[in-house]
This record gives sequence, C-alpha cells and structure tokens, in this order.
Amino acid sequence: MWPAAILLAASLLASLSAVAAHTDHGGIVVGDYVVALSPSVYVVGRNSTVYVLIDYSSNMTEASGLEVYARLITPDGSEVFSEKLKEIPPGIYYFNYLFGEAGDYTLRVRIEDTDASLTLSVVSAGEQASLEGIVIVVVGLVVLASVALYVRRMRRRELE
Repeated sequence: MWPAAILLAASLLASLSAVAAHTDHGGIVVGDYVVALSPSVYVVGRNSTVYVLIDYSSNMTEASGLEVYARLITPDGSEVFSEKLKEIPPGIYYFNYLFGEAGDYTLRVRIEDTDASLTLSVVSAGEQASLEGIVIVVVGLVVLASVALYVRRMRRRELE
C-alpha cells in the first residue's frame, strides 16, 4: 500500500512541480511558439492529465488565451481523442485521458494556424514499479531546480 501511495504522491508532485516551473521547460519550437508536454510518461489504466505548456518563442513568456486543439493518436495509428483544450493560465493547456494500451502515442496540437507533433510514452502497470525510483529522483530534481530558479529571481530583484 505504501509504495502505491508514495508513487501517487510523487507523480502528483512531479506534475505540479513541472507545471509550476513552466518557464525554461524546453520543448519544440513551432512557428511563434515553444510547445512541451508535462509529464511525458503515463500509465495504462490510470486516468491521466496531460499538460501542454506553450510559450512565445520570441521572448519565452507564457502564451495565454489561445485556441488550442489536440488530437491523440494511438501506437497503431487510431485517433482516440480530439477536442479543444482547457487552459489554466498562464499558458498551460490540458486534457484528461484514460490510456488503454502501452506504447508511444502521438499528440498533434494545433495552435491557431500552427501545428506541433509531440510523443508521449505510455507504460504498463508492471513497468510502473521500475519507474517509481525514477519518479522520486525526478521529483527531487524538479523541486531543486524550482528552488534554484526562485533564489536566482530573488537575487536579480535584490540587484535591481
């Protein structure tokens, strides 16, 4: 019971930390935008929230108020999801989905007249156990990076 609870808490913390550390999130440049996913690995049979992080490529600020649509393609090429994404400002768009099979899914994101294609990995519940240690390490690194960014911003403000 405890390992499952720890994994759930770690997964939630990883998602929240990654979304909170929206700036400098990496991703791919498409047109006027930088687009990234958070997280990029999901588990079969678990209702998951997929976050699409969108920044303007010119100044890396969050892109809010956009019309963002997504289509999810399974590993065998079937389209299983297609709709407008909801937004959690600033620049974080999301949808919920229950993944039915393991493999690499393609997420096609349309931002106004710009298209992006991203890959998300879905693992079976058996593979989830091996990810538990990795998730905890990643959560620790994300929290550490978030604290470092906060300290950096505070120092910049002190110098101004």
